[in-house]
Amino acid sequence: MRQASCPNCGGPIEFRMGASMAQVCPFCRFSVVRTDRSLEALGKVADLVPTAADLAVGDRGTVSAAVAGQPEELVVGGRKQLDHGQGPWDEYYIELTRRRQWAWLAKAQGRWILLFPTQPTAPLPSYEQMSPGAQGTIPGAEGTWTVQERGVSTLVSAEGELPEPARSGVRGRYVDLVGPGEGFATIDYGDGSAAPTLYVGRKIPTSELAFEKSAAGPRAVQEVDTARLRCPNCGAPVPIRAPELTDRAACGSCNSLLDFQQGQLVFLKALDQARRRPAIPLGTEGELFGEPLMVIGYMERGVYEDGQLFQWREYLLHTPAGYRWLTEDDGHWTYLRPCSAAEIQPAMGGLNMKREGKRHRLFSTANAQVLYVSGEFYWKVETGQSAQLRDFVAPPKILSEERTASEVVWSAGQYVEPKALWAAFGLQGDPPQRTGVGPCQPNPVSLKAGCATFLALSLGLCVLSSALDATHNQDVLVRTPLRLPPQPSVTGQPDSSGAHAVLTEPFTLPRGEPLGLLLSTSSHNQYVGANCALVDQATNEVREFYADAGYYSGVSGGESWSEGSRNDTTYVKRVPAGTYRLRVDPFWQAHPQPGGPPGTPAPTASVTLQAGVTSDMSLMCSLCFLFLPMLFIFFRSVTFESRRNQKSNVTGGG
Repeated sequence: MRQASCPNCGGPIEFRMGASMAQVCPFCRFSVVRTDRSLEALGKVADLVPTAADLAVGDRGTVSAAVAGQPEELVVGGRKQLDHGQGPWDEYYIELTRRRQWAWLAKAQGRWILLFPTQPTAPLPSYEQMSPGAQGTIPGAEGTWTVQERGVSTLVSAEGELPEPARSGVRGRYVDLVGPGEGFATIDYGDGSAAPTLYVGRKIPTSELAFEKSAAGPRAVQEVDTARLRCPNCGAPVPIRAPELTDRAACGSCNSLLDFQQGQLVFLKALDQARRRPAIPLGTEGELFGEPLMVIGYMERGVYEDGQLFQWREYLLHTPAGYRWLTEDDGHWTYLRPCSAAEIQPAMGGLNMKREGKRHRLFSTANAQVLYVSGEFYWKVETGQSAQLRDFVAPPKILSEERTASEVVWSAGQYVEPKALWAAFGLQGDPPQRTGVGPCQPNPVSLKAGCATFLALSLGLCVLSSALDATHNQDVLVRTPLRLPPQPSVTGQPDSSGAHAVLTEPFTLPRGEPLGLLLSTSSHNQYVGANCALVDQATNEVREFYADAGYYSGVSGGESWSEGSRNDTTYVKRVPAGTYRLRVDPFWQAHPQPGGPPGTPAPTASVTLQAGVTSDMSLMCSLCFLFLPMLFIFFRSVTFESRRNQKSNVTGGG
């Protein structure tokens, strides 16, 4: 045991655990860290958040042989509270007393997680590489591991001894992984300024740990208020789940409209409405977009157009941060949060709205009426109430404006997949069947992504083609001049004597691949042709092909013109590996043009045979093949948007 004084308040501080490098002073709650010579105060740590903590600093216990190899005693030296975005989370700094080894202990879903600091045998993967679901090995841990969670945590508070200093509000990135058996690992990336730290351990059933809660101090237990209010008209229970928000309530048994005043329900009137059964029952709890939710109210609203009623359903949700809305229309669900009108900027005369830099187009307008209410609400709701609504969409986002004579309320929402919603609330059965396309339902076919993919693939194909050509630039099998006859051919064929044919020396093609024969000439208003053949020296099999090039120019109507080329490449499909000789039998023809040069002597010509050359036509065909899926993507995307716009009652939105 090492004793010292707190450098802030002077109170006694004791270090009982060998690995402890820091402590939160129990008197002034300053974070204190050990240095080479003394203790240094880093600053005050926030007070602990009341939680139903399982352990307290000073508690002792045992861990079974199944975990430690043999039964081992442990002591709780400290605790830190982290917020992963879902409320405070307690982690305990413990020491296995016999072997003087420290570890972190936490509880999740009724099971303990025990993690030991582990020295990696190689650099750890980056935080960005550790996407959830990714699999691989961890340097320093055996077996194959799967990323279970990747997130950011905030240190809320701490107490007792710790292996590192505690600073409230410090954020850090982490990755949790699961491994063979009950293996569990965490990589702490911190703020990225230092190398990540690896902790490896396992999940432990509660039966493998036993604690003697010898430490004094409070262990908070959360109590639930089970009081129920009753309807003053029929006596049925009318639970008020959010008294800090509730203004009105509707009895689900007798359809009485009730006013909530000073903890009491007051009968206002009977509502003329048939009883409904919401798809999500009142009182259902869940979590969506990181927010814990409880359904406290249900209403139906509708609009009359051309004598026809169009209606939808809305659920009022209570959260610690205030109220939220969940709307359902034809099986499409949208999650809405209130937002300030200051966050929204109009554009195009009100046909568009912008929020957080994203443009939303006007999709629909309606004068909606309340048709049915049940549960509790934060305003004085009544059936028959009306409000002017405008919806602006930028799928999967939506902005909704609700305007009355005295108030304008904006909400920002996001589309929710029905199955994901059912899972979030733990509901049984299937959600209502979707009909058509929802106003902010995301298009499953993204034109931007499709175009980007097409451009990337096209660019990659061009680069690959160029790289292949460049790679095979020096892979020349044959390069030889041709002996053209002194006189042009009359028949357009080489003379039958073969006197001017060229037969090359044998060459070896080490692997099967396409060939390209480049015919280079000095032709001017002349045409050069060549009957070519590849002769397999092992089998005497002959592969024949034809090569030609012609260049013409003249003057017509006082303007010069030209066409053709003095050089051209002929492509031969994949030729098997082997030893070959190339035979070339050339000829030429003269084609004087008006305004062109006078007759010229026989042109010169040469051939170059290269391996691995592909035709530009192959590249064009490949690009066309890539373009076909783009047409399909475009058609699907446009069709989806057309179905969406069938529900819009406005035109001109950009």
